Amino acid sequence: MQNELATDNLSLTRQFRTGNLRPSGLAVILVSGIAVLTLLSLVSNILALRDIQHSEKLLALFSVDEEESLPTWWSTLTLAGLGLLTYGITRHRKNDGKLQRIAWRLLALGFVFLSMDEACKLHERIGGLVSLEGTLEHARWILLWLPLGAVAAAVIFWKLWSSSPRVVVGLIIGSVVFLGGAVGVEAVNGINRARAEKETARLVEVGDTPSGLLDRTGKQNMTYVVGTAIEECLEMLGVVVWYGVLFGAYLRVKDVAVALPTHASGEQKSYPIQELKPAQTPGRLSATV
Repeated sequence: MQNELATDNLSLTRQFRTGNLRPSGLAVILVSGIAVLTLLSLVSNILALRDIQHSEKLLALFSVDEEESLPTWWSTLTLAGLGLLTYGITRHRKNDGKLQRIAWRLLALGFVFLSMDEACKLHERIGGLVSLEGTLEHARWILLWLPLGAVAAAVIFWKLWSSSPRVVVGLIIGSVVFLGGAVGVEAVNGINRARAEKETARLVEVGDTPSGLLDRTGKQNMTYVVGTAIEECLEMLGVVVWYGVLFGAYLRVKDVAVALPTHASGEQKSYPIQELKPAQTPGRLSATV
């Protein structure tokens, strides 16, 4: 009876505090935003390739490949939000060990760093220090940042695994999707871009005039436009997976006052959900992530 009362109270309190928003609902909102941004980017790029009047203004505002654009703002904001959400989880996981709490904080800082990187293009600026020519010239930052990121993520996931295996699995899945765009597709885009530039340079050297899509080398060709749209879309979908995992974790560890009768007089006392342990206090709820 006590468990049923506590469960009902927990459900009502959680719904009130989160406005009935569940991880699935949040995912629908984010995916809808991504679909709109990707479509706007493709349309603006196609118009620019066809030299439609004023298309440059649309390109600057909607292209996923522009730094000061709506998609960049979206990615920066959502990644920063992940940092805040992860920090919120950290505050409520009071029963974790010291190293686990540090790992949660490092994860939050990692998302904040990704947000800064999205806004300031740190990976391209610092990655530019790597000297590399050839087909991977435009993706050389991968050689520097990927090993560092992999090591940092492995350490964090290792420390979180014992207490939050579900979260770790979800974070890994999100990372695979995110890196599929940030590393995999971007590497392909960089190779295509380098080949287009090389081909145009060859034609100019022999005195020929590039025609068709070769007039638009580097970033200005349809292959690059579609590839970049796929790249950024995968990155944003990876963020959606992270949100689903972490928002669900947040709901499970959030401080919810669960009223339980603890005295013979029937007086009720509130307990934070993350402090309830069934093994030590029979009849109470437990919170696991």
